[in-house]
Order: sequence, then structure tokens, then C-alpha cells
Amino acid sequence: MKKRTRSTLWILFCLVILAIGLGVYGYISLTEKIRDSYAQWGTAEMIIAFEEENDKMPSNWENLSQFSDRAYHSVGLSFDEVRDRIVINFSELDRLREYYMRTQDVPEIIQTSSGEDWHWGGAEPNQLVNKMVRED
Repeated sequence: MKKRTRSTLWILFCLVILAIGLGVYGYISLTEKIRDSYAQWGTAEMIIAFEEENDKMPSNWENLSQFSDRAYHSVGLSFDEVRDRIVINFSELDRLREYYMRTQDVPEIIQTSSGEDWHWGGAEPNQLVNKMVRED
């Protein structure tokens, strides 16, 4: 009986460690996804502000740096953190000025560097930029 109790305790110990590990992983993963979501939203706001002021799309991150104060939704993230989290295909940004029907997908030009497709509802960065700068 003693051997069976020891085995049961060992299994319970392993399950507790597994549960703790999954909880920590879930917390870290969720936190990163939230930060990526804010970085995407803030990036879209910077691109929109740049386009409104210059009537053209930015060609690099340096163009956007002067508009970091307009990234209202990049909550708690510095410009450098946003830049590290987001990948922009600057040579394709003008495609977001085109009109896309609701049945068409807006091109994925602004993405997270992690490759995750997480964003706040109604704040997908490519759609935000397209909605604000498209030439109807």
C-alpha cells in the first residue's frame, strides 16, 4: 500500500507542476498577444497620421518616429518596442489606399513580428489604415 501511495503522490505532484507550467505559459502568451495588439493599433495610427499630414505613405520607420505621440493605442509601449513588434512592408503600403469590397481581403502589409494574427476587434491595422486613407 505504501508503494501505491507514493505513486499517487508522485502523479499528483507532476499534475500540479504541469498545471502551474501551463498557467505561466498561458499568462506570458496572453500578455505578449495583448502587447502585439496594442502595437498594431498604434502603428496604424502613426501611418494614418503620417499620411494625413504628408498626403503619402511613409517609406520607413524613421518617417513614423515623429508621429509616435499620435499612437494613442500603443498603451505603455515605446516607439522602439512598437517597431520591434511590428513588421511593415513599406514598399506595399500604397496598396492600402485602394478600395476593397467587403468580400475582398485587405492585403496583410502590417503584421506582427511574432507572426501571430491577434488584434483588437475593429482594430486590424491593415483595415484601419485602408478605411482612413483609401481613395474612393
